[in-house]
Amino acid sequence: MKVKLSPVSLAGKEVLVKSMPEHSSVKVLTIASHGAKIGYQMQFLRLHKGSGTDSVSGGNDALHHVYLGSDIDDDFFGVRFYEADGTTPIIHRRMICKSEQYADFILKLNIPAAGETKKIILDYAAVGRTTESSDAALENIHFYGWVRQGAARNGMVHDQWGVENSTIVENGKIRMWWHGSLKGGSGDYFTQGVTRYSESTDGLTWTDMGAATGFGPLEMQPFVYKDSDGLYHMMTIVVQSGQDHYYRYLTSTSGKNGTWTIKNRSAFTAGGNPGNMCFWKEGAQWHMLYEWLSAGKWVTSYAYGPALDNLSKYNEGKPVMSGAYMVGGPDVVKSGSVYYMFGHAAEHSGNLPTSATCYTSPDLKSWTRAGWLLRRYYHARYQAQVADPSIKEFKGKTFLWYESQPDQSPTDVPWLSVCTWDQPLDRMLDRTITTAVFDDLEAEGWTFDNGYGENNTDVLGTVFRKLSDRPSPISENCVIVKTEPGRQLRIRKSIGALASENVFEFYARAEQVNKKFEALRIDKDKTNGILAGVWFDTDGKIKYYRGTAATVALAYDASVYYRFQLFLKSGGYDLKINGSTIANDIPYYSAYAAPAYFYIGQDAGAVGYISGLYTRQYSDSATEPVWAGVTETK
Repeated sequence: MKVKLSPVSLAGKEVLVKSMPEHSSVKVLTIASHGAKIGYQMQFLRLHKGSGTDSVSGGNDALHHVYLGSDIDDDFFGVRFYEADGTTPIIHRRMICKSEQYADFILKLNIPAAGETKKIILDYAAVGRTTESSDAALENIHFYGWVRQGAARNGMVHDQWGVENSTIVENGKIRMWWHGSLKGGSGDYFTQGVTRYSESTDGLTWTDMGAATGFGPLEMQPFVYKDSDGLYHMMTIVVQSGQDHYYRYLTSTSGKNGTWTIKNRSAFTAGGNPGNMCFWKEGAQWHMLYEWLSAGKWVTSYAYGPALDNLSKYNEGKPVMSGAYMVGGPDVVKSGSVYYMFGHAAEHSGNLPTSATCYTSPDLKSWTRAGWLLRRYYHARYQAQVADPSIKEFKGKTFLWYESQPDQSPTDVPWLSVCTWDQPLDRMLDRTITTAVFDDLEAEGWTFDNGYGENNTDVLGTVFRKLSDRPSPISENCVIVKTEPGRQLRIRKSIGALASENVFEFYARAEQVNKKFEALRIDKDKTNGILAGVWFDTDGKIKYYRGTAATVALAYDASVYYRFQLFLKSGGYDLKINGSTIANDIPYYSAYAAPAYFYIGQDAGAVGYISGLYTRQYSDSATEPVWAGVTETK
């Protein structure tokens, strides 16, 4: 029996969460070596839920199948890999996952000398575990992060508008208080709004329980916190026609509808029109971040005190977060000694439109912007604005609920939406475990060529965004590349330290057959020193570089994913598409040097997708380690 204590901090309150006792099962995998290697990535182990015949034999280009029966959770979070001693963990990454069916894994390990074998312990359990999947220790894995829950289902509250949510995890469910319409239909934001209450057992589907307080209408931007003594605390903004808006303070012993009591009708005054707020308690001290309108711009300030209706403004209420754009919608998590503010900020100067962002602070007084957390997707009506996020860890994943506007302008019908991350919250924030935490090009090392990207225009003319529309497991983590008429895209990213010979693998699809989409090019420098590359061309053909010549690989269909593998060796490169060899030992475009940059390009007025981009060391057939079987133990 194993018991794990994990520190989790929500809204500044850190607790130790004890997992359920584990009952685990074990299988032993064997690798046969053809030569010693350090930090080698073995792939793909496809672990299945259910019964079947294990098939683990051969090299990295094949799928290897292991069946775990019912002794695994639906998301394969219970998987562990150990060295032969059964205690030394092996770094691994859960890649594509089809919940309740299968998940593909990569392992990073040391391979012994030729002729020797290596034993790997696969330990798995159905309950009591969160994932230990890591991408930061593997070689250049990109585009893994938030999974938006699909265009068709993105409006969780689809029959009424809803904004400004606040959530609590309790007794195996999510409890949400949010600003919705008075009668359950669309209506005017300022005259019909009340605090409504909903519950969910999966974070995705919700039951609307109706009006929460009974004191509406004209309630806005609720926030709810449960104290250690079990008392629920709520603040809402109350709109009074012709008067200043103010924060109303309420309490409840259960948080249920109709149980709220007003403690103070005007508990706190922001200094200008108040906006979203969040608050929490550390020891005997209450803390609050609050958004307010200052000289036409929304900013965020900090207050503290012994009670929610006895707060003092830090630095006389001057902003602790502001800029040329709106900064607000705060929700705070404390991880270790660091505070994380998950909120929203304007994409450009002014107040609208916004995307979700993240700030960090050691003391709640000085804040540093960490990056965009979840960017709006201008070209999809359901994602034209991302605002008012609420973040929680739930059932081993991190959930981000947020408001998504149907269009860029103010509207009566915003939706409450959700995205998920396949790591617990503390692991998601640990940059030694995850690399692509922020939906932010600059934070992830991508830069546009001058004049060929959105950072060179005042208007959002080119989109390069993480987006999941869930047509298949491949698209759970991907980027969409969409260029508008007259706007080409040229973007590149420096590649980290690699082995001398490498394999580059990714999935890509083009949404049309008459535009050029350079899904991936590998350069030796940042001045277009091309080595190798493949692209969807304007004549409906996938092409690649053979030296400097454009060479046809095959015809392609629009909106279909293709799997690409480029094997870069010192004397030339091999190309496979969908597992079939297109050509071997292809001459490089220019004299070979170590790969240094990824490059992606696209014609104006085109759309493309890229998913699952990563690299690994190359081995030829003579030196490649191979999977050599599996046995089961109990």
